[in-house]
Amino acid sequence: MNFAWEIFLSVAFVYAFLSAFTTLFYKGKPVHSLGGGERDILYGRATIPTRISIFFINLLSSIVAPPVYIISLFIILVYVLIKRYIL
Repeated sequence: MNFAWEIFLSVAFVYAFLSAFTTLFYKGKPVHSLGGGERDILYGRATIPTRISIFFINLLSSIVAPPVYIISLFIILVYVLIKRYIL
């Protein structure tokens, strides 16, 4: 299953990109639980270096983040089921 790593890395990249360049993950969280860079992204004050640092932090932390593994596992499971039973 070589494609599993490709899917995991793709999900990790999308997760990091969304967290660095959108407010999607920060809207429902209390402001006091966010870091300085995350607050800047939420309020639209983040500079490009801040966004890039948040991107790399989230990309590296996705190695231990359960949502990335769960989403990757779901995509792989759907792919295997479609390949086995439909194609």
